[in-house]
Amino acid sequence: MNAATLGPAEALVLLDPNARKGRDAVKLTLTWLLARGVVRIEEEVQKRLIGSKTVTRLRLVRPNEALPSPAAALVGLIREVEAKGGPMDDLVERTRRAYGSDLDKFRTELVLPELGARGLVEEKREKRFGFFPVKRFARTPAGEVERSRIESLMEQARGIPGLLDSDPAKAAALALSLGGALLLVNELKPFYGKLSEAMRAQPGLADYDHSSSSDWSGTGDAPDLPSFEGLDLGDFDASAFDSLDTALDSFDSSFESSSDGGGGDTGGGGSD
Repeated sequence: MNAATLGPAEALVLLDPNARKGRDAVKLTLTWLLARGVVRIEEEVQKRLIGSKTVTRLRLVRPNEALPSPAAALVGLIREVEAKGGPMDDLVERTRRAYGSDLDKFRTELVLPELGARGLVEEKREKRFGFFPVKRFARTPAGEVERSRIESLMEQARGIPGLLDSDPAKAAALALSLGGALLLVNELKPFYGKLSEAMRAQPGLADYDHSSSSDWSGTGDAPDLPSFEGLDLGDFDASAFDSLDTALDSFDSSFESSSDGGGGDTGGGGSD
């Protein structure tokens, strides 16, 4: 894996560094890990006195995969929960303890520092109402170039559904070239299964590199911008994507359940 690879969570935060999107960033990272085959989903139907209950668990398949630090941190939590045989509910509880009740510490303590280390964002100090100092983040010139590139990739990704019937080979090649940017486009979710079939039908697709900095408008040498690692969905079938949806639904329902219960953490640790 290229050390400059940008994960979808980092891309999401770069688009709006000050938005409290920690929960979205965690879910996006989890989706990325599932789609890359770093983790897999296991479901167990447990019989109860009345009816049954489906328990969703995550299992690490490639625990030593080289990943951006936010994704690696989430893998560490998955490893802890897996070692205890815990279900998705336990993973949600563990992430809330680590990143606060709204998971925003995942953004402020992991994703933003990662973007800062790559020279894509920088910290700014402002005064609210002219008196109260607050910490804000702004994109650097290199970050603005990367933001523009990400938005361009997302716009291209929105054209994939129209190609799946007319030119599935082109849809598969385009999807692979966009890498993790695919996961930023919610409209593509219903097409993951069909896109997987198109990728399986096109073995040997090239892994395109969209890290070109030809649109660099600053002074001096163009920056070495991050690139999205190719995301080949060809290893997954439609049922796997159904399970992915089930896992994310389980994450959401567990999150809402623990929120209703009040939790025992100290909050989200936002930037304001």
